[in-house]
Amino acid sequence: MQHTCNGSIAAMESGKQLLQSQNVNNGRGRTPKRVPLQVVIIATDVHPRALVGHFSALASSKKVPLIMVNGGNGSGSLRLGEIFKLRTAIAIALKAGDSEVNKAMNHFLKDNCKLDCP
Repeated sequence: MQHTCNGSIAAMESGKQLLQSQNVNNGRGRTPKRVPLQVVIIATDVHPRALVGHFSALASSKKVPLIMVNGGNGSGSLRLGEIFKLRTAIAIALKAGDSEVNKAMNHFLKDNCKLDCP
């Protein structure tokens, strides 16, 4: 099951599902609390590509929608950072919740993304 969405920055700023995130062992014998993720947003035009190459497979395996942002000329990470008031960002994971950001993202996902389900 692949969840992908190729969206522009403008569309992301204007606008499905509550899915669970990964459950990773922190190396101390304890498993951290599972945090439900709504979506993962990545900048695809970063160098080296290996920095974000594994996100697609990881998001798919965890059934979390993935939005790939390409800012053109390598500026995707700069633009993605601007949205969230960071200097740069190659990936942003949005926790599920009831905030205005979550509502806007739900609206965006419903209008712009397709889910390829078996």
